[in-house]
Amino acid sequence: MRKLTGKNSQDIKALNRGLVLKLISTEGPISRGNIAARTGLTKMTATNIITELLENGVVQEIKDPTPSASPGRIPYLVEIAPTSPVVCGVLLDRVGCRVHLSDYKANILAEKSSLYPETCSAQTLLDLVLDLFTQLQQKCPRNIMGIGISAPGPLSSVTGSILNPPNFYGIRDFPIAPLVQERTGYPCILMHDANAGALAERLYGNGKSLSGFVYLQFHHGIGAGLITDGLLAEGSMGLAGEIGHTSINFDGPECACGNTGCLELYANADHVEKLAASLLQQNPSGILAESGTAPGWEEIVAAANRGDAIAVQALEPFCRYVSLALTNYLNLTDCHTVLLSYVGENRDGMIEQSLEQQINQKLLASEYRHIRVRHACFGSSAPVVGAAAAVTNDIFSGKLPIYEKKGSPE
Repeated sequence: MRKLTGKNSQDIKALNRGLVLKLISTEGPISRGNIAARTGLTKMTATNIITELLENGVVQEIKDPTPSASPGRIPYLVEIAPTSPVVCGVLLDRVGCRVHLSDYKANILAEKSSLYPETCSAQTLLDLVLDLFTQLQQKCPRNIMGIGISAPGPLSSVTGSILNPPNFYGIRDFPIAPLVQERTGYPCILMHDANAGALAERLYGNGKSLSGFVYLQFHHGIGAGLITDGLLAEGSMGLAGEIGHTSINFDGPECACGNTGCLELYANADHVEKLAASLLQQNPSGILAESGTAPGWEEIVAAANRGDAIAVQALEPFCRYVSLALTNYLNLTDCHTVLLSYVGENRDGMIEQSLEQQINQKLLASEYRHIRVRHACFGSSAPVVGAAAAVTNDIFSGKLPIYEKKGSPE
């Protein structure tokens, strides 16, 4: 049986402060009146919270540039201050590590990155994260409130452990979040990279106005994140979203994950690049032929967006395989919007158009609903923005403090 927990006055106060900060961070600059109206708080409560945030350097007031309806009165708007605390986001992918500091509006203020060495162990990974973080911390004059890590799954967001990701240097059962927290002294959260991307889009990107959507990323594998009723659906351990390791061919080859016929075995950048190279050998014409070299994923996507026939043909099998798995996912979740994240041009293009067309042809009850497929606001940067958003989301929900309180913990 699930344990029931009540809320005391301090919990409610933290929730209200987080609610106000979230609105200022994601919608600001915004007036005090709008803050009260949008949050449902009384004007007195909203004013008290704003005053507290002003006194602690979290927010600032600026003059409203729009003409005032009340002559003689100068209207002010509230926004995040340049003195506000910051959060750290860490992206671990299969080739390297990227660490950044950002404010509560998801503006990246400083960043360091590094490729992994040829032989990478769990200890090497930990040392690299700590080294990049320390370099940023030493040059940051603002308080850091927490560290979020996004990584390929499978992982456990409950224990903060990387479990056994395929093709990840054999690293397994590694409690990276507790170790980073112990070594740095900052709260640390581990999240599946696709779930982190979905959270970034929900808080700051193209999912802000949506109560539900599927976030799908192609980034050294295929992952999905699900937002439903405005909340991230992670599952009991944070394992939700492994769409790349769902089978689309029960008689297919064995995957590194142990399953057979996984989506990632059929839909991946290597296959797209090899098919494009083969097609160019048969017919060296069009945009892709101009460079005279074997085209990479980004070149193929860019050429397909400009109508290059060979590029479109090279991407068609990829889109067909993804549409099969994604249609199943949408039939299960009943979401009506898909946001795509991949390396390449940060706009709607051939992939979005192809997937939207194919999904709506296959979808259950397609005559009653239409799925929209759009490019993610943050493109391929969504997982790293989402790593930091894992921390701000806990701050907005009252689980972590908004600022460092002098003398005693908040």
